[in-house]
Amino acid sequence: MHSIVLVSLAAWLRKGWDAYIMEHTDVLGANSICATYQHISRILAIMPHTLRVVLPKPGPAANPNGNRAHYFKISKERKKTRKQAKALTVHVWRNAVERPQYPDQFTSYRYVWNYYGTQLPDDDNIIARCKSIKDGVCDALGINDRNLRNHGVTFIRDKQTQGTVTIILK
Repeated sequence: MHSIVLVSLAAWLRKGWDAYIMEHTDVLGANSICATYQHISRILAIMPHTLRVVLPKPGPAANPNGNRAHYFKISKERKKTRKQAKALTVHVWRNAVERPQYPDQFTSYRYVWNYYGTQLPDDDNIIARCKSIKDGVCDALGINDRNLRNHGVTFIRDKQTQGTVTIILK
């Protein structure tokens, strides 16, 4: 039952509930669909609307540890990352199917760091490195980043998505 729920939740988040029901009603049966729907409803009652923005990782000049670059190079990298985050957030916000009525309803954020390799950077370095991403997202939504609370960094080891960072606003 739990595997059906997890698969159903993942498929539902990708396609939407109605499309998933139409595809799998005959395969899973009515009882499984009802149980899955009840489980997903409980999860969504806890989970507020989220906004996910997938961006390329900031360059090495934004890394706070061992950074020996000239301040102009660091500033240029941060401006580029902030501008890119703002543009992609505007695109995601306009095309979002479900979103909160007002962007200032977001209260927290989380980074998902996609990597492929053996060495993992520290959480605090990732947060510092992605500060310009958070600033660009907040600029695009018109919210004050002082009100957002960080809920950590999630690491995902995946060869296909390496080189990207996702910011999830809740």
